[in-house]
Amino acid sequence: MSKEQEVLSLLSSISKLCSASKAALGQSESPQQSIPTLAVLRKDFTSILTLLYTLTTKVSLTLRASEAAYSAAVPPLKDTAKHNIKGDINTCIQSPTNQ
Repeated sequence: MSKEQEVLSLLSSISKLCSASKAALGQSESPQQSIPTLAVLRKDFTSILTLLYTLTTKVSLTLRASEAAYSAAVPPLKDTAKHNIKGDINTCIQSPTNQ
């Protein structure tokens, strides 16, 4: 598999993560789930946005249209996909906990 194909595959996986996260946000909450405080929600949301910002900045710098460096884009994309595999983002969205 070429680096370009690997990048496209990873981008597809990340797109599925975003779709799953969006769907999770639309689900109704079960009555047994406790609703976290606003401070906890803000902290979690800030963490997710920081993670996504950092990873997308790295990818955008490596995939500039004028000189795309596919091999350099693979590590940050794998980091993003790793969070998908571990379920970090989806778990946080689907069932937030008080910390």
